[in-house]
Amino acid sequence: MVVVSGDVVQADPKFAPSRWVYAVAGILGVACVEEAMVPLWNLLTLVGRLDVFSSRAVRWVDAIIACAAVEAALVLFVTLYGDLAHAEYRDPASGAYVDVALGAPGVVLLGAVGLLLLAAFVLLMLVMRSSCWPPSPSTTSWRR
Repeated sequence: MVVVSGDVVQADPKFAPSRWVYAVAGILGVACVEEAMVPLWNLLTLVGRLDVFSSRAVRWVDAIIACAAVEAALVLFVTLYGDLAHAEYRDPASGAYVDVALGAPGVVLLGAVGLLLLAAFVLLMLVMRSSCWPPSPSTTSWRR
C-alpha cells in the first residue's frame, strides 16, 4: 500500500497530502480482512463438528461483525474523503486549469455498492448470531 501510494504521488504530486491517509486506510482494510480469517476458521471448525449454530459460535460471529463494521467505516471514510475523485482539467483555449470531479460519480457509486454489500454481510451475520440465541441451558460458555 505504501509503495502504491508513493507511485501515485510520484505520477501526480498533487496527491502528496493524501498519500499516508490512503496508505493507512489500505493497510487497515487488509488487516481487517486478515483478522476476520481467524474467527472464520473457528466457525468452519464448528461446522465440521455440526455445532455452528450453538452458543459457542457467538463470540466468533461477533468478531466477524466487528471486522465488517470497521471495513464499512473505512469504505465510508475513503468515499467521503475522495481526493482521488477530483482531477484538474486544462482548458486548451484559455490555458486555465479547472478542478473537475471527473471520477466522483464512479467513486461514490463504488463506495455505495461497497457499503451495501458490507451492510448485507453484517445483517447476515446478525441473523446467524440470533439463531444462536438464547443459549441452551446446558452450555454457559457464551458468558465468558
